[in-house]
Amino acid sequence: MLVGITEESKKVDIRIKSNLKFLFESKKNEGKTAYGFTMYCKEKYAIEVNVGNAHKLIHDGIGKITPLILMYLCEYLEVHMEDIIRKNMNVIGEIFEENKSKRKEYIDNFKIEETEIERYLGEYNCYYYALEDKTEEKILKGKLDIQYGDSGCLVKLMVDTEERDSSNPKKNYIKEYRGRMIVSKRLNICSCVLENNEIGEIVVLSFRYKAALNNTKNKGGMVAVCSASSGGVNVPTMHRMLITRKELNDFQLDKVKPNLLLNYSSILIEEKALKNTLKSLEISEVGKKKIEAILDGCCKNYYLIKERNLRGISEEELGGLSTAEFIAEIRSKSYAQRYNKVSLKLDEQVLRLIDAMNEGKNNE
Repeated sequence: MLVGITEESKKVDIRIKSNLKFLFESKKNEGKTAYGFTMYCKEKYAIEVNVGNAHKLIHDGIGKITPLILMYLCEYLEVHMEDIIRKNMNVIGEIFEENKSKRKEYIDNFKIEETEIERYLGEYNCYYYALEDKTEEKILKGKLDIQYGDSGCLVKLMVDTEERDSSNPKKNYIKEYRGRMIVSKRLNICSCVLENNEIGEIVVLSFRYKAALNNTKNKGGMVAVCSASSGGVNVPTMHRMLITRKELNDFQLDKVKPNLLLNYSSILIEEKALKNTLKSLEISEVGKKKIEAILDGCCKNYYLIKERNLRGISEEELGGLSTAEFIAEIRSKSYAQRYNKVSLKLDEQVLRLIDAMNEGKNNE
């Protein structure tokens, strides 16, 4: 079916205005405003643009966008004109809008008003283990910014990859994700769905909504993350991330980072590592006896096997059993958790540790 040029022009006009509104909202913290745009035109091109008209065009979609104004807008926002014309730059927002129009109970189930989430607004520092790192020790750092705009709760995540940017070798490549946050009223869980248009990646962040904060700002806490691994082969990946208002120094981060591991209620540790750890700490005699009593009742021998080593055994050597079947049999008798929680205890433990270090305890 052929579409008339007039109809197609209307679609493009709607897409451009929708993208402009999204870009100005998401770049508000970078100082991108309607007034800023008019000053940009005045200073660079000596062109007067009415502030009121610019605001109506950007935020309300009222007015005509000429090719020249669109070119200036793209320059000011630092985006390609082709992207703003052809792409929907707010894919996540479209999903939320679709849900709201389809489900009347949307507002009843999810907190979307600024007054309900204002204690979460603002900037956080974030930390998580690099998803592709042979040393398994590298921590990536970034900034998570949550703001309220005309389209709801907007979220921006900036991650320093610690790798050089190919377009600017003097700077590190910063991964940038944008999207929205909503809060489940029934479950008391915050969910952020973010996208990176450059690499086509979706990231989902999930963390506890603390209803009892009253008038105090949220300090942060542990976040469950569903994303994609980096490196040559990208696969779905789940990990933890810490967000905190306070920026951590290296000493503090070293103390906090064990909580970024996918820990569970039982602690599995090598005997030598445990003995060395206990030896390095100044534990009282009473404490030592209690620890010895605990260890006496739970001492068992375990094997730590790399799965890739098992894959080198042939089907013939396994008596006709395939490698996959053999590994499944081993795993069925192994010790492993079926899920991993970001629990209330974990959140409280990490925040208490950070507070203690910021007060000068256990700090260097």
